[in-house]
Amino acid sequence: MSLQKRLNLSFMAMIVIPCILFTVALFFLFITFSGTDGVMNSSYQLQNIEKKNTIFSELKLLTTSTPTSFYDENYLSEKARELEELNIALLIRIDDDITFSSNLFSDLPIKNYLTPFGQFVNHVHNSVVIGSQAFKFEQHDFYLPDQREASIFFIKETSPLEQFTAEYLPILLVLLIVIIVLTNGTLSYLVSRSIVKPLKTLQQATENIKSGNLDFKIEEKRKDEIGHLTRDFESMRQKLKHSIEVQQLYEENRKLLISNISHDLKTPITSIKGYVEGLRDGVANTKEKQQKYVSTIYRKANELDALIDELFLFSTLDLNRASFHFEKLNIVHFIQECIDDLSYGLEKSGVQIKFQNPYASSVLVTADPEKLMRVFNNIIQNSIKYIDKDPGQITITLHKAEDLLFVTVEDNGSGIDSDDLPSVFESFYRADKSRNSKTGGTGLGLAISKQIIEAHGGSIWAESTKGMGTAIKFSLKLLETNGDTL
Repeated sequence: MSLQKRLNLSFMAMIVIPCILFTVALFFLFITFSGTDGVMNSSYQLQNIEKKNTIFSELKLLTTSTPTSFYDENYLSEKARELEELNIALLIRIDDDITFSSNLFSDLPIKNYLTPFGQFVNHVHNSVVIGSQAFKFEQHDFYLPDQREASIFFIKETSPLEQFTAEYLPILLVLLIVIIVLTNGTLSYLVSRSIVKPLKTLQQATENIKSGNLDFKIEEKRKDEIGHLTRDFESMRQKLKHSIEVQQLYEENRKLLISNISHDLKTPITSIKGYVEGLRDGVANTKEKQQKYVSTIYRKANELDALIDELFLFSTLDLNRASFHFEKLNIVHFIQECIDDLSYGLEKSGVQIKFQNPYASSVLVTADPEKLMRVFNNIIQNSIKYIDKDPGQITITLHKAEDLLFVTVEDNGSGIDSDDLPSVFESFYRADKSRNSKTGGTGLGLAISKQIIEAHGGSIWAESTKGMGTAIKFSLKLLETNGDTL
């Protein structure tokens, strides 16, 4: 239930519930003090009132049309009998004398309680207690033809309801106020508690976040606006915690990156400095030594240039600033060109490469040829470094599934430990923990490959068995195929 609906219902309840409770309390009080007869009698009170009003109106009419009727004992007795059936006494007063009186209530000193002529405001008087009984008087004053003052009185014992109301009206008012206060107070407490309690929880959570504590959890099963707010706050806390964790991870990676860059830059620079000093100090005193030193310096300079080039590409890819030029590409021809370009280096390394293509000559994908060439070069060069068998062997295979093409580059090298397998695509990862440079490379090749493949909308992963070899697999979006020969 929404908070707005809950508030609306509570406001309605503050009005309806006190009315219901007051009515019920009034009913039981009335039963207690007046008995069931009062309730039963009240059901036909309207009929009696109507009959009484008819007779009273008739008598009032006689005061102007035939006032002498009030001297007619028979007529007055007849009306008195009709009124006695309604438990009402008729009394006629002329001047100060009672000229006619019903037998009803004749044993009570009613005359002493009659209001003098002309001294009433309404024709119905307030209840008058005579002895232990309460009576209500209805009075009509008029003048007889001889200008004598005359009054008609209807005298009736008040009903249990009237007596009850007159006697217990202050108690009823106090009861009504108590019921309203208790109802409104209870409802206000319950509604405010349902609002204040979660707000205090949110306040405490805010204090925790302000103090840097994000290791807590807010659970809320409510489905109103406060429940939505609490869940949004919890989602914000989780995202904030995740972002801080990612930031800390980035900071650690940044420090590690600086350390690795420093190490990989220092190694070739140190070699270059050493050979330059050897040339300068005359250590290389023959032409052959000089040529060897210069060649080494040149090779180390190339390594340094390659490292800087890799770092630049890695940083542009990491910052999403590298430009890609996607086009329709025949992956079969493209892989064959990659193999042709690498054939000379593969022959020198004693590594054989095979391309197992189960399809026809045309398998089309959407890719950036230059960036994809870098991926194949990085993966194959990485495989060559860790092949420890003779002859070394690299196999490239293709496999299609729905709208994706899966490329597998598998070698028969030393393999990777299962614990290290998730780290092969991290920057500066090398299988040798000592970062021995004998294997060459910057340690960024597979990390760059991962960023390039993900920029193509694909994914890349590694599968390896220690001592048996490693398979690097990645996917590309398949554009169309022609002449499949599965």
